[in-house]
Amino acid sequence: MGKPADVRRCCGAAAGGGREAAAFPVPQYEGREHGYSARNTNSCPPLEELRAQQQAIDAWYVGWADGLDDADFARTVGFTLIGGNRGSMTCGEILIHVVTHASYHRGYVADMIYDTPGHRPPTMDLPVYMREGRAAV
Repeated sequence: MGKPADVRRCCGAAAGGGREAAAFPVPQYEGREHGYSARNTNSCPPLEELRAQQQAIDAWYVGWADGLDDADFARTVGFTLIGGNRGSMTCGEILIHVVTHASYHRGYVADMIYDTPGHRPPTMDLPVYMREGRAAV
């Protein structure tokens, strides 16, 4: 760990669960397979490319969520996991997963930063962040 490629991969994941996770299960909503065969990619795109990809998936999710009605939140969506196993979640569960899963990756990146001599990650605990942010204003 701690190599630039590892950090870029984790930063991409921290942005929204990574290209693979962030796209979960977008292709399957659209009637196609996701096309991934592994949880991690062999190459790490430049951060600018990761940002553009994340912005595109964010826009897709915002549009999708805006179009949901009450019945849609309870609708179950089937999908295939990368290992080939089948799974299903309601649209509401998928939204919760997408919103909260990135925190897992952000925590991992913060841990990697702590392991880098002379670096300290930013505060990621919301109440502390809010207190410090208000005090700075």
